[in-house]
Amino acid sequence: MLVISDFSEFIASFLENLVVRNEQVIVQAFKRIDKDSKGKISRDEMKSLYVSDYIPLNEKDLENVFLEAEQDGDGEVTHYFFVQSH
Repeated sequence: MLVISDFSEFIASFLENLVVRNEQVIVQAFKRIDKDSKGKISRDEMKSLYVSDYIPLNEKDLENVFLEAEQDGDGEVTHYFFVQSH
């Protein structure tokens, strides 16, 4: 059991727990999009997410979102960038 001696330790512990849970949610989201489990998200995988979740985004907007997320010119969004950008 965690022993907390003052309020600032309580807040720090609470925030650390939130960060860990947030990171876990982000990793799970990435895995959901990364259908082929390559550790990268392709344009088609991103597009299928928008279609399957009925997110209203036209082709131009999808392309802009993808180009912003795709950092190294290989046409895919890496796991590292996906997690770091959140």
